[in-house]
Amino acid sequence: MTPTALDNAFAQWTTTALLHDPRADGRGVTVVVADTGIDRDVIRDRHPDHRPFRSFRYAQGMIAESADPPSGPHGSTVADILLTIAPQVTLLSVDLFGTGITETEAVAASIDFARSLPMPVVV
Repeated sequence: MTPTALDNAFAQWTTTALLHDPRADGRGVTVVVADTGIDRDVIRDRHPDHRPFRSFRYAQGMIAESADPPSGPHGSTVADILLTIAPQVTLLSVDLFGTGITETEAVAASIDFARSLPMPVVV
């Protein structure tokens, strides 16, 4: 069977090709990192050209803007990986572990928060 133009296109859409495409720099994409929060100093040191991001924290059933430090390092690691792959991505940090543990309600609240934003986001 002779490959179609669509078959040829799909053959070129490999993970490696997509990640190394110069257009795949994160520009125009907003990601809500719903995790342990993001450490501003870590991101500033590792990605000095990245623009500042807003931080939020889940507490008492609500998500509100917060200047508190992150509750752990995992969210910073996730943000670092995202910025290494897509340096122009816009980040929003939501710390779900401010109380030391998280619950299903916190995860659901972070999804509702992301859906309420005036732009499309990835959670």
